[in-house]
Amino acid sequence: MMFYIKNSLLLIFCSFTVGIIAQNTSLSGNISTFQEVPLSNVEVTIKSGEFSATTMTNEAGNYSFEDLPEDISISFELTTENNNPLNGVSTFDYVLAARHILGITPFEEAYQYLAMDVNQSGNITAFDLVLHRNLILGITAEFPQSSWRYIEKEELAALNFSQANDPEYESEVTANFNLTSGENTVINFIGIKKGDANGNATTN
Repeated sequence: MMFYIKNSLLLIFCSFTVGIIAQNTSLSGNISTFQEVPLSNVEVTIKSGEFSATTMTNEAGNYSFEDLPEDISISFELTTENNNPLNGVSTFDYVLAARHILGITPFEEAYQYLAMDVNQSGNITAFDLVLHRNLILGITAEFPQSSWRYIEKEELAALNFSQANDPEYESEVTANFNLTSGENTVINFIGIKKGDANGNATTN
């Protein structure tokens, strides 16, 4: 009986020790609009050197990666299946952007800047209005690069566009994120539909 108890305790101890050694490095997060509407079916790809992994967000906008390499620095690539360029794009958005450029009613929300900077140059110009108009008129079939753009949620919250003049800004998911061995890193993103200044694009 004593022998059985000792063996059982040893087995439990070994299992506990292995659990400590084999800690899981993971990554998870959520992708939504600035209105906190979940964005499903967003393809999330992470890369680090020769390593890459891809998953899709679920109906709640959540994604996750398990059993990742330890202590790596990753970059993101985010793409969406909801890629209709005209989704949420109208002449009203054009008017809002024109009034902003003319200084009549400057944008106050960060997402508006990122939405109407359709060529992703870092600021809003008359050329963005030309691209916007050409899409509405059917002269062009899509905006440059993609219809949706993504920014880390904390980065978006930190942007300040209260100044009267158009600020320049970094608006892409370009930063590298470090993953620590044995920890779950949480990184959330906001998806912004290009050309949609009033935020009425559909998400499904």
